[in-house]
Amino acid sequence: MPCPHLFERLVAQDGAIVVCSSGSARDGRNPWLDDYTTARRAWSDNGLWSEAAKGEQAHRDLAAFLANTPFRVADLIMVETKQEISPADLARRVLTFSSSSLQVLGDKTDPMLRDIEARLAPHVRDGLISEIVVSAAQVARR
Repeated sequence: MPCPHLFERLVAQDGAIVVCSSGSARDGRNPWLDDYTTARRAWSDNGLWSEAAKGEQAHRDLAAFLANTPFRVADLIMVETKQEISPADLARRVLTFSSSSLQVLGDKTDPMLRDIEARLAPHVRDGLISEIVVSAAQVARR
């Protein structure tokens, strides 16, 4: 639980707390996402996956986090973008998760990257995969 006095000291009276996130749209517009997630989890250190983490991506509830502070969520800014990404770059993104990092995978890294690229192959068009990315910023003010 955050200390209300800490936020009051850290954030100027007219300042804001902004929490940002970004990720692949999970509403079916990225048809490769289930295969990608399944592969990532298959290669992850199973000891790091809690039951909650195995479900849909956990979204932090900023309003609940700030409940005992003078701050309230005032704005939500959402932006969607479409990008084309190579299967190799998308596969390497797996390495940014703590449960499938280079340190966790070690000598399994190259086989994992090959496996993910193979799973993504049906979704490749002209050497690239289309991705819809949803980015959000939650703005909290006093």
